[in-house]
Amino acid sequence: MNEERPTLDPERVDLDMLAPLMDASDYGAGHFDPATGQVIPSFEGEALDADGEPADAGEQDWVPVEPVGSRTGYGDMEVFTAAVADPAVRRRLELALEGHGPFRRFRDALHEAPEPLRAAWFRFRDARAESRAIEWLVRLDLVEAEPAAAIVRDRAETADRALTEVAKRDGLQVEERDAPRRWPEILRALGDGRPVRLTSGGEPWAVIEPLNRPGTR
Repeated sequence: MNEERPTLDPERVDLDMLAPLMDASDYGAGHFDPATGQVIPSFEGEALDADGEPADAGEQDWVPVEPVGSRTGYGDMEVFTAAVADPAVRRRLELALEGHGPFRRFRDALHEAPEPLRAAWFRFRDARAESRAIEWLVRLDLVEAEPAAAIVRDRAETADRALTEVAKRDGLQVEERDAPRRWPEILRALGDGRPVRLTSGGEPWAVIEPLNRPGTR
């Protein structure tokens, strides 16, 4: 690395490209241009310039992107799953993490989860990945430390809010045959902005989502 090169404003870093590239499991997935903050992906081991033409990475002042490894992404899934308050959804996610192909199984389990929980997962995943990307650039002295620390704090807060959201979605669980008797309780839960999960024979059957969350209009 060029020791005389000034560090980059981290706001110029293309995190939308860098973060997922670092989460890839293979080395040689791309390079980071410390002069511009841009990410140069590689296809079949060959780097491409801004015009899509093959480029010799060895002749450029680019830094190879270091993947964090699958264990880090697996850890994100574990942390998120542990925070999910809904017992049925949490159990499905826990089962998805067992055995072979946990990333695909986790993705499939999320597909069956309520939309707000899926959205919370994507916010959590992206925030953690972007924080790791910025921290990597700081370790290499490629970005300004103070504004980088502010970005890391912001992403940490975003991830925490996502976990808080899924932790609060415990809601009310009611056996469908008991719904008429517990209707006042169901109305109170919905009025509080909590979902009502109906089960049939102990198995998930339906979810009634509140129309409005507390603090929204």
